[in-house]
Amino acid sequence: MDNRIIALERIDELRKYDTEESPFVDDLLSGCLETARQTTFFLKSHIAERDKKLLNSKAHTARGSCLDAGYNRLAGIFGTIEIAANEESFNQIESSLPDLEHALEATEQALKHLLNGRP
Repeated sequence: MDNRIIALERIDELRKYDTEESPFVDDLLSGCLETARQTTFFLKSHIAERDKKLLNSKAHTARGSCLDAGYNRLAGIFGTIEIAANEESFNQIESSLPDLEHALEATEQALKHLLNGRP
């Protein structure tokens, strides 16, 4: 898996659908990041419940959202968590949470830089 924080070519691909009348990519990128943020909070709050299906479902949804936005590092970690939940490796999920938080912070910073750096 590509371990870059954000796949810029994915964002360039999405920007092809932006128009002056209907710019949506910035909102899409922010929405996908919010999904990742909420899922991270959820996972931290609910890991103790050891609900395989719920943890797997949340991680799966966040992984897909991150892939759509080109958030490679987050998608990779959510994918690891998704597999761990399916295998009931709850300790692995817990040990992935700090990496997830760091990746979320890095993605937030990279996205802020990307959106503010545009003309």
